[in-house]
Amino acid sequence: GRPAVIKTLGDPFGAGQNYRIHVARSFMPKPGVPLTADHEQIVRTPAATPYIKFASERTVHYREGDMSIPLEHAYIDEIWMSVYRVYPNNLIEYLNRPSMENLGDRIRFETGALSAEEKNKGMTAISIEKLIGKTARGVYMLEVTSLNYATKENIHISKTIVATDLGVV
Repeated sequence: GRPAVIKTLGDPFGAGQNYRIHVARSFMPKPGVPLTADHEQIVRTPAATPYIKFASERTVHYREGDMSIPLEHAYIDEIWMSVYRVYPNNLIEYLNRPSMENLGDRIRFETGALSAEEKNKGMTAISIEKLIGKTARGVYMLEVTSLNYATKENIHISKTIVATDLGVV
């Protein structure tokens, strides 16, 4: 019979899926020799690797400007976010080794399922204001984690954020 899903060569194929490829004898390659019979084969597309990454290198966020961080992702359903505030007296130490061990406090932890629209676009805007507050200023570290369902291992990324009321050029 016919395959359950019919794709044209321009359609995106899903990761880790089986597809039945049918080439009719009437297909005429250019240049080439016509087929003597219909040809059919089942192929499997490779499984995609889930990932998350920050889509912007920007670190400094001016309080009156765009206070969001774009997060690019694929093949994930949920993210966990932790925000840490670096103690002002530990700033130099933090910049020398960006680890939060004894250098600040976790001020927020949040989980969220990605919407169907976010999954389709592969992009989520993380609101810094929502995570640290409208008037907060200082140096923060944002950690974003998600689960790779295939390996049952966490995917983990982090980013330094400077929230300031000074415009930086």
